[in-house]
Amino acid sequence: AHNALFNSAPYRGVFESGAGLVHERYRGGRGIFTRVVRHGEEWARQIPRVEVIFGEPVCHHVFSQKLTHGLGWKTMAVEVDLMPSTLYGKDAPACERVAAILDFKTIRSQKIQVFLPGAYAEILQSLYEGLDDVRILSTSGEAPPASQQTRIDSEYFAFAQVGRFAIWEMGRDFERVLSAREREAKGRGAKVLQAWVNIGIPGCGWAVEVLRNRGYFLGGILPRWFDNDGMLMTWTAQRPSWEGIQLQFDRAKVIAALVREDWKRLEGEAGRS
Repeated sequence: AHNALFNSAPYRGVFESGAGLVHERYRGGRGIFTRVVRHGEEWARQIPRVEVIFGEPVCHHVFSQKLTHGLGWKTMAVEVDLMPSTLYGKDAPACERVAAILDFKTIRSQKIQVFLPGAYAEILQSLYEGLDDVRILSTSGEAPPASQQTRIDSEYFAFAQVGRFAIWEMGRDFERVLSAREREAKGRGAKVLQAWVNIGIPGCGWAVEVLRNRGYFLGGILPRWFDNDGMLMTWTAQRPSWEGIQLQFDRAKVIAALVREDWKRLEGEAGRS
């Protein structure tokens, strides 16, 4: 069996637990992969630079969800339509695209300030009640200073048709910079765009409103994503494959329901336009 811890978040203290597999001779309820993932968590506690670990259990079955839940990891976000179902070969589900949840485990606690965007303040506050760490919460809505410039790191994954924007800082030029990154990703075939918003700075609420007006909807919280926390917002080119999402545990079901409800806001706005 194999599993790895590696950096995929913007902040280098956050490690993803992934790239896992078990030889076909040893599959089938033996608990081998659970032990491998648990070993990775135990190893992480001995490495000072590892502050948070997370996993992406897929949602076309519940097996990996049971694994992370059993280890005490906390579901904080839902990644709608993350991967094309064709990538799963003979195990491909009937839905067009496969969702995933984001489950986190705090290795080294860090109390930090979070600015909750006004449109989601109540929702995010309820999600923070389940976090295995401490946060200082306040609300955000004011525009950033005129002197501040936008800083976005972007990446495109052709195999998944997903573009990702890590929004470190947002200035008054935010919409212009974002538009350019969106055009580039969509021009390369993106069907899903994920915006990771740094909610450790006061202007984040203003930026989230820009994203909402451009068709993005709620995804959830990304603990320590920028060292500060992040917030996931998602845009999809077509109706998400909601019916293909299978969830085992109540917390993930609640978050998925909140995500879908916010997506419905876009349908309502389209109907009024």
